[in-house]
Amino acid sequence: MWRRYRDGFRLIVVWSHVHTSSHVLAAVSSAFSGVLRPGPEDIIHCEYDRAWGGPLEGPCRECTEVVEFFRKAARIGLPPSALSDVAHGLASFTPKAFAFWLPAFIEVSLCSDQAGWRCRESIDFRLRSLESEAWQKEHIGALNSQQLGSLRMYFEYLREDPGEDPELIDEALSTLTKWECGGGK
Repeated sequence: MWRRYRDGFRLIVVWSHVHTSSHVLAAVSSAFSGVLRPGPEDIIHCEYDRAWGGPLEGPCRECTEVVEFFRKAARIGLPPSALSDVAHGLASFTPKAFAFWLPAFIEVSLCSDQAGWRCRESIDFRLRSLESEAWQKEHIGALNSQQLGSLRMYFEYLREDPGEDPELIDEALSTLTKWECGGGK
């Protein structure tokens, strides 16, 4: 089926397939399979940590909790409620951690109604927010075309969900289009 997206004043038309959640998860898993696990020092760079320009000796309590959780966490198959409790950590992930654990966030967002919304919201916000352009450049800009394509497939799948706001999904897809076309770099 043909899909149309608005990117500013341009109209972009692309061929799109309707996918199942299993198909989306397989594409995401394949696209990110070569990403290496980050070391504990490369999970989060806390803005409050003196090492990263903040006032504290070490990371804040929230960042410490996120690091402790992900230090032991697998790439996928994480308990939905546990991942949901630390979903705010996605915003503070380093680019390496973002690429490694994004499949877990996508998996939970698609497979768990109750805990999934927090993970989905964390992913959505980072692709929609104008306030996060620097974050997008550092994190989304580091993804390859296969990884960007799997994210597009994820958002196209979400668009078919009547509970999703199509305008917000279009914003995320517009951001992906910008990066796929090299306009964000």
